[in-house]
Amino acid sequence: MKIQKKIINETPITTETYSVKDTKVKKSYLTLKPDLKWSYIEKILSDKICERICNWAEDKIDYVTLDTVDNKPLCETKISPNKLNEICGSEFLPSILSFSKVKIRNIHIIVRKYSSDGNGRNSLGEHYDCCEETIGITLNNKTDYRHGLLYFKFNDKKIIVNMYNAGDILIHNKNILHGIEPVTNGNRWTMIIFLNHIKSGFANNEIIF
Repeated sequence: MKIQKKIINETPITTETYSVKDTKVKKSYLTLKPDLKWSYIEKILSDKICERICNWAEDKIDYVTLDTVDNKPLCETKISPNKLNEICGSEFLPSILSFSKVKIRNIHIIVRKYSSDGNGRNSLGEHYDCCEETIGITLNNKTDYRHGLLYFKFNDKKIIVNMYNAGDILIHNKNILHGIEPVTNGNRWTMIIFLNHIKSGFANNEIIF
């Protein structure tokens, strides 16, 4: 997917561009341990809606501030729920959050860019998220970049999560150690939604639902 620098018309997209009813949980890993929960949902968002988010974020990426996880540039930008609704339509966010187990939510959303062009963020070190639940959304296809895969780590064993398509979603809780392998060619775009039951941690944008 080629990312255009010009922001396309930000009128709400109709629900025809994404659909909960046509989406199924492709893989669900909820029984490894009671405290280790994650699920993979295939293609909930269209390529068009993913491209709109990337186009909006392209010139807003923060290449200066350092991440506390690995002391590399963040290479991300925050996006508010209201802005996301403006770009994608008001039904977009509720359709994603319908898969979440966290029902009273404090929400923090970022769009992150991993790149092989030397901008300082081609990977992400192993870490735990400081929230109850994380929803990761792939915004471009695996054919746009090489390597750069998400992985989980259980008992020193690395499990690669094969999220190949724009619009795929991965949901996991705070107890899973994870990271991103280095991107060796191209750009990898992802949107991450951090959820808490209450106003806690760093997820402090807004209470919804």
